[in-house]
Formats: sequence, C-alpha cells, structure tokens
Amino acid sequence: MLLMLAAVFVYFLPSFIARHRQSFAAIFLFNFFLGWTFIGWIIALFWARLAEPRVPVIVGSMPAYAYAGHSNSRGAKFCSGCGRLAQPDGRFCAGCGRSI
Repeated sequence: MLLMLAAVFVYFLPSFIARHRQSFAAIFLFNFFLGWTFIGWIIALFWARLAEPRVPVIVGSMPAYAYAGHSNSRGAKFCSGCGRLAQPDGRFCAGCGRSI
C-alpha cells in the first residue's frame, strides 16, 4: 500500500511542483495523459520547473489618497495614511498612528 502511494506521488510529481504556476491545468493534463511514458514525464517535469509562477491577486481597499480630506456625515474622518475610519474626536489614527 505504501509503495503504491509512493508511486502515485512520483507519477504526479510534475503536477505537484506546478501547483502554483500559471499553466498548472495544462501541465496536470499533460502529466495525467502522457506521464506514463518516461519522455512525457520528463517533459512535464521540465515544464513544471520552467513555468511562470502565478501572480497573486491582492484585493484591497481603496487607496489612501482617495480618502484624503474626506469626512462622512457623522463627523468621522478617514486617515490619509492607511484609509481607516478614525474616531470623530480623535487626533491620531488607531491603525497607523498618523495625525488626522
């Protein structure tokens, strides 16, 4: 049983290496269908090592410069440094420590 798991891991090693690459799906399919041939497995392994890493998508809030000087109807202001909502009577931002 353990030998079988080791064989499956070695078979899908190129796919495991390519899991954070842009062309992961193509490498996985190539490895799945042609990995049983030694040449196909070697090609999948090189492709996995040379593929470009996937660019992470960072979802953030609106940039701080968009909030600069803006205040809402309750008198609270947004920090110009980090964009967080500050206390209406506060003089410093609780998030970054800048003066408001």
